[in-house]
Amino acid sequence: TEGSDWIDSRFSENWKNANEHGITTGAYHYFSTMSPGSTQADNHINTVPKVPGMLPPVIDIEFSRDRSQMTDDEFHRNFNILRARLEEHYGVKPIIYTTRTFHFDYLKGQPVEPLWTRSVFWKPYDLAKSWTFWQYSCLGRVPGIEGAVDLNVFRSTHSEFSQLSESVFKN
Repeated sequence: TEGSDWIDSRFSENWKNANEHGITTGAYHYFSTMSPGSTQADNHINTVPKVPGMLPPVIDIEFSRDRSQMTDDEFHRNFNILRARLEEHYGVKPIIYTTRTFHFDYLKGQPVEPLWTRSVFWKPYDLAKSWTFWQYSCLGRVPGIEGAVDLNVFRSTHSEFSQLSESVFKN
């Protein structure tokens, strides 16, 4: 999902097919500075089912300051509303996906965990040293998918990944 009204037209199909093939499912929400955090939360909650074995929701925040339609204070207020609503609904802290630039510009000094960092040219930066996921490439290839795909790594064990995907129903 993105903002208050965008939903991937293939979301339901992809969610169903992934589950049928035993792939752990999860969904992310691309934060928009064009709408309130509360309606963005509604969009994600109304689209993404809460099911056993799913990954925690992910909030993707990576816009550039010059394209933002919100002041820094408005962003923080709306982002915190979105994060709190998703945590309340799914019963687990959302994972925060961001870039080095965004992290330094907007999130420095704030707790950002669990963190999914995007760093495709270098190892994760200092603020991201406690990352949970790391997107290390955007040029990967996967059989059955045309074009480039993002490649990521989870920083722990298979057992801890299973615990992460079971955490949605622990609360």
